[in-house]
Amino acid sequence: GHLDATKERSRITVLWNRWPDANIGMPTGKRSGVFVLDVDDLGALAELEDAIGELPATRKVRTPSGGLHFYFSHAEGVTNSSGALPAGIDVRGEGGYVLVPPSGGYRSEAGGSTTSAVAQAPERLLELIMGKEPKRENGSGSDPQPVSIDVAGPPIPERGRNVALTAIAGRLHDGSHTLKELEEDLESVNRARCPHPLDRKEVAKIARSIHWRPPCSRARPEEIERAVGAAEERFWELVANELRGLGGQSVRDALRAIIEGAARYGRLRTDGRIEYDQSLFETALAAGISRPTLDRVRPLLLEKAGIRRAPRRTPTDAGAWVLPSGTGEACAPTFTTHASTSRRNLKKTGVRVVKACASPTGRRRLADAVTPCSRHFSPTNKGKGGVLLIAEVFGDMSREEVASVLGIERARDAERRYLMPLEDEGRLVRSGGRYSLPADHARRCEEARQIPYGGGERIVRTRTSEGRTVSHTVERDVMSEAERDARDKRRYEEQRKVYLARLVASARALAEENDDCRELLNAWDEEREVDGTIAELTPVAEPCPTPEIVEALAAALLRWPDHRKDYPSWWASTLFVEDYLPYKPTGEQVEVALAELQEAAA
Repeated sequence: GHLDATKERSRITVLWNRWPDANIGMPTGKRSGVFVLDVDDLGALAELEDAIGELPATRKVRTPSGGLHFYFSHAEGVTNSSGALPAGIDVRGEGGYVLVPPSGGYRSEAGGSTTSAVAQAPERLLELIMGKEPKRENGSGSDPQPVSIDVAGPPIPERGRNVALTAIAGRLHDGSHTLKELEEDLESVNRARCPHPLDRKEVAKIARSIHWRPPCSRARPEEIERAVGAAEERFWELVANELRGLGGQSVRDALRAIIEGAARYGRLRTDGRIEYDQSLFETALAAGISRPTLDRVRPLLLEKAGIRRAPRRTPTDAGAWVLPSGTGEACAPTFTTHASTSRRNLKKTGVRVVKACASPTGRRRLADAVTPCSRHFSPTNKGKGGVLLIAEVFGDMSREEVASVLGIERARDAERRYLMPLEDEGRLVRSGGRYSLPADHARRCEEARQIPYGGGERIVRTRTSEGRTVSHTVERDVMSEAERDARDKRRYEEQRKVYLARLVASARALAEENDDCRELLNAWDEEREVDGTIAELTPVAEPCPTPEIVEALAAALLRWPDHRKDYPSWWASTLFVEDYLPYKPTGEQVEVALAELQEAAA
C-alpha cells in the first residue's frame, strides 16, 4: 500500500512497466508535507465556509464523484479524523493517502482562486479538525466508534468502506486467523454489509496490510481462561518439585512458551481442549532452546502437563499444540504454604512451598511477563532468567520464598547462585532483605540480549560413510542472543523454502505419474475389444461349504474351542496347515460353515 511508497526511479519504472494503467497514490502527513481536506458534499463546504470564512487559495483537485481535494501544509496532530467538521468532509493526514492526477477521474482545478502553491490551513479549520467532541454523529470522517465485526451488523456507507473494513480486520486479527481466513471473513462482511462492496482485490489488500501487524488482544472464553490457569498452576508445581538442572530448565521454558502461546492465540476445540497454531521452530525460539532439544522434551510435556502435538492438517501447516481442558484433566492442586523448605518434607507431604500470596489471583500471568526465555550459556542464562521470571510474576520476595518456588532446599544456595549475582548486575534490587525488579527491567532485559558471548573451540563429532566417528574442533560464534535469534530465523526460512520446493516438486512428479498412468489406461481401453455388457454377466452364487469343510471345522473347534470367534481367514489357514483339509478353503466358505455349526448347536 502507500506505506511502501518510493522515490527510487528504478522501482517506479518497474512498477509503471508492470501496471501502466495504475492510479497514483500519495501518502499524506509528514512524508509528503501536506494534509488534504476531502469534500464530497459541496453543501458541506458552504456550511464550513459560513462558519470559518472562505478557505484560502490553495492547490485543488477535482475528484471523479465531483468533489474537491483541498491541499494544505501538514500540521502536527492532523490525522484521518474529521473532528468537528460538517458531515460530507473528511480529512487525510498522518497515516492516510489520496489519489492524485493523472489518476482516472482526478484532475487539477484551473482558474479562479486556484493556485499551484499549497497554503497554510486557517487556525479555525485546524481547531475544528482537532476538536475533541465531533458535532456530527454519522459520516465516514467521524471519530472512530466501536466497530461490529458481525456479518449481520449495520450497513457500511460507501464513503466509509475502507476505514470500516480496516477497523473490522484489526479486530478480527486476534492471532487465531491465517491470512486466507482473515481475507475470507473480511470479504463476507464486505458482501453482506456494504451496499456497494469493495473489489475482492481491495479487500485482500486490506487483510494483508493488517495481518503482518501484531495481533490484537481479545476477550478469551471462560474455558480458555480455565485451561490456561490450570496449565500455569501445573507449571509452578513442576518448577518447585521436578524440573532440575539444565534439562529441567529447558522443559520449564518450553512449557512456558506453550502456555504463553495458548493464552494469546488459543482457541477452543469441540472436545474441550485448547489448541493454537505454532511451528516447532517458533516454539523452540520462544523458549530459548534448539529444535532437537524441543523434540527431546516433548514426551515430558505430554507426561507431566498433558500437552501434546496435534497432527498437521496439510503438509504446509505449522502444526498445533493442544492443552488439557483444565476441568480435572492434568490439573494441579492450588498453591499452599509450608513452614519448611526441606526437600525431604516435600517428598513426604507432597506440599509445594511457595510464597503465601502466590495464589492464581495474586500473581502476574505468564503471558503478561516481559522477561524473555534466555539461552543456556548466555550472560543471563536459564538459571538467572528463571529467577527474574519469578520476581516479575510474584513481586518482591525473600530469599526463602525464591528458594521455595525453585524447589531449592537451602535458601542461601538460591541467594549465592542467583540472587547476589543478579543484584551485582543491577538486574535485582534488594531492600530490607527482599528482592524485586528495577523499574527499567524491560530495558535491561533487552540490553542483556545484545551482549555478545561465546567464542573458543568446541569438539564436533561426525560419522563417515564407512561408519567411523571422526572428531574435529570448530570455532564457536561470538554473537548476542538477538543475533542468534535472527540467524536461526534465517536458517528456518531457508529450510522452509527448501521443504516447500520439495513439496512442489513431489506434487508435480505425482501429477506427471498420474498423467502417464491415465494415458496408459486410455491406450489399453482403446486396444481392448469389448466382450459384452454388464447385463450379460452371470451372478456368482453364494459360497457353499462342502460337508468335508463342515466336518473338518467341527473337529478343529473341539481342539481349539477358545478360537471360536477368530476370523474365518484364520480358520481357513489353520484347517490347511494342521492337515484337516488337503487344500485351503476360502474365508467365505469357512464363514458359512461356522454359521451352519452354530445353527446346529442351537
